[in-house]
Amino acid sequence: MGLKLHREVGQEVLCEETLRLVDDHEAGFVVEGARWHEDVAFFRRRFGPRMVHVHLTAPTDLRRQRFEGRESGGDFDEAEADEVESEVNALAGHADILFENSGETTDRLAALVDEIIGEEGSK
Repeated sequence: MGLKLHREVGQEVLCEETLRLVDDHEAGFVVEGARWHEDVAFFRRRFGPRMVHVHLTAPTDLRRQRFEGRESGGDFDEAEADEVESEVNALAGHADILFENSGETTDRLAALVDEIIGEEGSK
């Protein structure tokens, strides 16, 4: 579905729709799951330096293990090769922050988001 929407309506429209879900654009908020350069570019244009791109990374074997642990089934290699995932690794090279998402990272990620939003609030 993501690829169909990407092709038929484009990321600009999808990003605009995402913003409609945010009550207060002045408050800090998180958009999870950017897959295309257009996603990041849209939010950089809209929010300038307030936009912080945190890119989560994890080793392939760990991502495979997590994928196979889901009840949705499917094939990891097929999912990795899907066109929707084609730009994800390249996005890491343009991220403001790379976050290693291995092990128990929920608290560290939450602290990072709080820190970013806190810094934004002080600007």
